[in-house]
Formats: sequence, C-alpha cells, structure tokens
Amino acid sequence: MIKQVVKMLLVWAGILVIVFLILEGSFRVFRQERDPLSDITQKSHDYLFKPDSSFHSLSSIPGEFDYMAHFNHFGYRGASFVEPKPAGEHGSLLLGIPSRSA
Repeated sequence: MIKQVVKMLLVWAGILVIVFLILEGSFRVFRQERDPLSDITQKSHDYLFKPDSSFHSLSSIPGEFDYMAHFNHFGYRGASFVEPKPAGEHGSLLLGIPSRSA
C-alpha cells in the first residue's frame, strides 16, 4: 500500500516537473526581449538612440557648443557594461505555482 502511494506521488511529481519545463520553455521562446534598463530609465523605446551609434550636435551660434554623444549596445549614452557576478555566487531556480488571495 505504501509503495503504491509513493509510486503515485513520484509519478505526479514527474508529471509536474515535465509540465513546468514545457511552460518555462514556452515562456522563454515566446516572450518579448526586454531592455534590462527599461524599469529604471526610459519607459518608451521611441526616444532611444540606435545602439552602437554616435550623435553629433553643433550649435548654430559659433562657439556655443559642440557635443558628440556615443551610445552603447542598449541605446543609452556611455560605455557598454556587463554586470559581473560576484565570485562564489551561484544562480538558483525556484519553481512554484503563483497564487492570489482575494
């Protein structure tokens, strides 16, 4: 009797793992690419410059300003950057079912 219960629990656990893997794969395939800076900076991509480009602005008044801006691979001003992971830090995977209480 106990063996049957354990066997059924393992079968259901395996089914859940397979379902979650299928869902995770479909989310990764069909989601839109996100700009990692969009939450903290510009909310619209209409105002971003083309990535890896430059912009030169020269005043119509002689000597007022002459400005050259360089844009990184995200379309923002400044050098390109990568957030390095601290030594000894590892990624983790959390699986669960989201729930909402009314």
